[in-house]
Amino acid sequence: MCCPGDLWCLFLSLQVLLPVYACNICGKRLKSKSSLSVHLKLHEGKYNYTCPLCNKGFSSTYMLKGHMSWHTGVKEFKCTLCPKEYRYSHELKQHVMKKHVLRRDVSSYNSS
Repeated sequence: MCCPGDLWCLFLSLQVLLPVYACNICGKRLKSKSSLSVHLKLHEGKYNYTCPLCNKGFSSTYMLKGHMSWHTGVKEFKCTLCPKEYRYSHELKQHVMKKHVLRRDVSSYNSS
C-alpha cells in the first residue's frame, strides 16, 4: 500500500502512464517503438552486429558494446554516489533511482 508522498509509489504510478509497446511474440514490454523494432529482430534471428571475439550476434551497437565489457571486464557506467559500476546505462539509471533517489541515500562518496 502506498503512503502519501511516497516517491517509490509515485515512480511506479508514473510507469503505468508511459506508453508501452508489447512484443506480440513473447509479451515483453518496451518503452519505444524503436526498441520494439530492435527486439523483434532477435526473434527473427537478424543480427546486424557480431562480437569479434566470440561471434555472438546483436541487433544494436548498444548491446554489442555492453557485451564486450564481459570480455574486457570494463564497466563504463559508474555511480558518482557509491562504488557501483555497470555495463549498461539503463542499469546505472535504475540503480540511482532505487538506491539513491527514492531512498534519499546521498552518501558522501565521491569517485574523484
